[in-house]
Amino acid sequence: MDKIDDPSLAPFYLTCRHPHQGMYLVTPALLRAWRDRGPNCQFDKVRDRPSNPRNPGQPTEGTQRVWMSSQMMFGGRHCAIKQLLPVDNFGQLTVLHLPNKNYRRVGK
Repeated sequence: MDKIDDPSLAPFYLTCRHPHQGMYLVTPALLRAWRDRGPNCQFDKVRDRPSNPRNPGQPTEGTQRVWMSSQMMFGGRHCAIKQLLPVDNFGQLTVLHLPNKNYRRVGK
């Protein structure tokens, strides 16, 4: 977690150094507003992650899952959305889940 840059908000909010969509819940109104941000913000359009021009099989922005869930919304070259997480009730926003790699182990 990191403090945010705005000194007036820093005492009340944190942000993630490596944001992940799984950590953040949004309203339909926010999704619509972000969708309309501009040409670089196209998180609502499903597409393959960017690849290295010299080696098309080599991704430049992580796995497809990370690209779809995080980079398109939070990456600086894309939507550049900044997550603000309240300090006072951060624990109430916790959503417990298993990582994808463990889904077959449940109940064994």
